[in-house]
Amino acid sequence: MPCFNSYLKSISQNSESDELVRSFQVNGQRFWLKRAGEDKHRWYHRMLPLLSRGKLKGWLNSHAYIPPNARLFGELKRLLALSLQGLPVVQITSFTDHSFITKDAGVDAKTILEQSTEKREIVGQLFDALGTLHQAGVVHGRPALRDIAISASGKVTFLDFEESPTQTTPELMARDAIILINECHRIPDLTASDVQAGVAKWRMKTNRSTWHAMCSATWWLLALLSVPAKLSARWSQKPRKQRLRRALATLSRLTKSPLPNHFFPRGLPFGF
Repeated sequence: MPCFNSYLKSISQNSESDELVRSFQVNGQRFWLKRAGEDKHRWYHRMLPLLSRGKLKGWLNSHAYIPPNARLFGELKRLLALSLQGLPVVQITSFTDHSFITKDAGVDAKTILEQSTEKREIVGQLFDALGTLHQAGVVHGRPALRDIAISASGKVTFLDFEESPTQTTPELMARDAIILINECHRIPDLTASDVQAGVAKWRMKTNRSTWHAMCSATWWLLALLSVPAKLSARWSQKPRKQRLRRALATLSRLTKSPLPNHFFPRGLPFGF
């Protein structure tokens, strides 16, 4: 194993590729190399520590303003600690000062959902795994479908913990779930009932304060986004906004929050 680790480190240190994340194979086994990402220390990222104080602290917590190497090192420590707890996170095999290498964990969840005929079951697995993280007091920070892998055996693994905060709040857990709900609506033929069934599994593993945070966030999202939806008909015609509206409709139904009529002037979309 020491020689194997040295070999992996040499790949990490001597790679000529500019890609921040790339795959390679050793003895027929696939691995992934991740390097320090882009510098996100822009003016609006620098504002996040100020904006995330007080009542907004639970919602706007982000590591985007941290320098790339510090962000990568923080993610590395996070993954090593979570792996020791037996949580569904990617396994580290080797690391250097500026990169680390992980075992391949399967195909990204977006591809799996697009190709599978068992979409409801897969969505349930995703939310159940997210609930497992939250039960352990861990927040992912940005559970996009591209950052979740599913193995051939059906095991769900979370990747990319750059945005994972060290402090956990009900608001951050609710934010995780809301992001995943929105991500699921990227899949065109995934119905609202499929997503709701998945959220039910997540809810079984969370506490009352987290669900209350979800309801509160839904109310504010509906209130804030109803303004552009009402003022501009073009707002609702963009594909990204259509996905957001479908996600909001799902949240509205889950939390029993009233959905403004002008969100869907032509009626609810397919699956509702």
